Amino acid sequence: MVALLPTRNLVLNLARSNRLAYAIVLPNQDLALTERLYRRIIARLSDPETFEFVWKEPGIHIDSEELTHYPHVEADELTDISTYPLPHEHVWIETAVKDPFGGPDRMYIWDLQRTKNRNGYNAIPLVFVDGKLCFHGCEIDFHPDIVNDNGTRGAFEMWCHFPDYEKTFDPLEFQDHALMLGRFLRLLCLPKVRIETTNPNEKSNARRVKRGQTAFAKRSIVRIDPEAIHEGLSKGTVRGGHASPRPHHRRSHVRRLSNGNAVPVRECVIGMYFRDGPPPPQTFIVD
Repeated sequence: MVALLPTRNLVLNLARSNRLAYAIVLPNQDLALTERLYRRIIARLSDPETFEFVWKEPGIHIDSEELTHYPHVEADELTDISTYPLPHEHVWIETAVKDPFGGPDRMYIWDLQRTKNRNGYNAIPLVFVDGKLCFHGCEIDFHPDIVNDNGTRGAFEMWCHFPDYEKTFDPLEFQDHALMLGRFLRLLCLPKVRIETTNPNEKSNARRVKRGQTAFAKRSIVRIDPEAIHEGLSKGTVRGGHASPRPHHRRSHVRRLSNGNAVPVRECVIGMYFRDGPPPPQTFIVD
């Protein structure tokens, strides 16, 4: 029996009971705008047609300096990125990242909605931490019909609701998020994918519904052979789960601001605590 995965359900239950805390990431953040953004996010997460994916061990790790590192996504993986469709109109992807100090896992979340143009989508990166939801104000748009300088199609656009965000943090950090999403959607399309489905007990569900409880949903585990991650890559390509050497700011650097101050560039995340709750309408585990 697949374990219950209540993260999205927990967020919504806390929000409905006015117990969900919201993170403020900037010292002089526009609170009225922040409140509107969080209301929009909760409304978006409330969509009952959302398909939930739990991505197990994607290769993300946090070092002892609280800096987040992502696996290297090869350029060859992304040359046909416009062919990786979003499998449903609305998708939730979550992954647990180990705490470097032995604390609870930290939950990274991407909420994706398909846009009107073919395979395009909008993604909102979130972090959920022990009753607190964190949104940095940054969103990612994928445009499948943009032709790049090298002739390939598909481009990510990162943008932020807070004009002062880049004075403290590096918005290019979300390039890593975009590339991870591209890798995830590619994995779902690989021919080596195997799906194992567990159907809920119909009698148990009938009793739950009669008591006014939510019925247990069907669970599917999507299994992908490890070698399939690099399927189709060019020979001689360096492979591994190290932080990406792509030419953009890394979280291990110190950023010098125009006012002379120095700030570390890093994700603002803390621990995740799981609580029991009714299962979501549909859940997939990817490992």
